[in-house]
Amino acid sequence: MLLAAALCAPADAGVRQVKAGETLTLAEDLVLSGDDVLDVAGTEAAPCTIVGNGHAIRTNGDWTGRLSLVRCTLRD
Repeated sequence: MLLAAALCAPADAGVRQVKAGETLTLAEDLVLSGDDVLDVAGTEAAPCTIVGNGHAIRTNGDWTGRLSLVRCTLRD
């Protein structure tokens, strides 16, 4: 089952998790700041997908958090 998460950004991500088989769809840039965490954890059997729609995952310059992408397809 795919879960599409439309994001309204730029906004702080806080702690955002994309689990195995889920899809993260960006509506605007996803801006990581402070200690924000983005954890994308697919598996071999159920990879994750990030659909950028021409947008970016970026920082605002003061980011000290964590970004983890495991078994993830990045598109657009």
